[in-house]
Order: sequence, then structure tokens, then C-alpha cells
Amino acid sequence: MLEKSSRIFLLILIFLAISYIFNQINDYIERENLNKLRYTNNTIENFIYISKSDKEYKLTGQKMIKVKEDVYIEKPYLIYKSNDRSFDLTGVSATYYGGQKIIGIYNNVKVLSKNFQLTTDKLFIDTERKIAYNYSQNYISSEKMQTIGRNLFFNFEEENIRLQNVKTTVRGKDV
Repeated sequence: MLEKSSRIFLLILIFLAISYIFNQINDYIERENLNKLRYTNNTIENFIYISKSDKEYKLTGQKMIKVKEDVYIEKPYLIYKSNDRSFDLTGVSATYYGGQKIIGIYNNVKVLSKNFQLTTDKLFIDTERKIAYNYSQNYISSEKMQTIGRNLFFNFEEENIRLQNVKTTVRGKDV
């Protein structure tokens, strides 16, 4: 009987040792797999970003994804206000290219100010040179005028706008 109980005790000990070894192996494999995981991007949904100084920005969107230096935004809506000007900017999507410091706004892009409305399919803003440009068709309308042209170039500091292949329609009594 003693021999049988010592055999059972030995089998239980062997079983526990094997279980312990398998548990250690499993923990090691999990640690190694977790070490192989790499950070790829951050995602924020339904966000509001507000910046206040002498200029005020409010940026909202459905989703913001940061991948390395670049930031992708779905349904961006920007409100910009300063002492001398303000505008709203919308589009279907936008990408901030961090290495080049350029913002690209894409699909149904609209810039709304108190004096005019610009509609286009793409708009690029170079934040270092303080210019906006594109190589597509642009529609600019105001209370008394509608302008259609290609290849927009706008200098924010000089408040100078250039278009090519321009067609302008002026309306109203003062014409």
C-alpha cells in the first residue's frame, strides 16, 4: 500500500513539475510576442482642438490618426480668428505632412469668410512660407462677383491671390 501511495505521490509531483514548466514556457512566449509589438499610430475620434493666443483656432473632426510625423484627419472643420481676419475651412479629409510642414485638404474644400467663399477639390497650405496653393479648378464667389480659375496661389502675408485661366462675372447695379 505504501508503495502504491508513493507512486501516486511521485506521479502528482511529476505532473506538477510538467505543469510548472509548460506555464513558464507559455509566459516566455507571451513576453516575446509582446516585445515584437511595435507602436504604429494614434487614433482620436470626434475630437476638438482649441488654440488661443493673438490668433484663435478651433479644429474639429471625426477622426485624427497620427502616423510618425504625419496626421490624417477625417471631416476637418477649422475656424480661424485673428484681430483682422477670420475664416472657416472644411473638406472631406486633410493630411498634415509634418516633414514638409504642409497641410493638404481634399474633396469638397470650402473656405468661407465674411467677404468671399472659395470652393475647390484640393488646397495645400505651406505653414512655413505662409502660402496656399493648388493646381485644380477654383470657384470664388462674393456678393457681387463670381470668379472661376485654375492654379490658385495665395500669399497670406501680402494678401495677394493669383489664378490662371480666369473667368469673372460681375453682377449688381453698380457695374
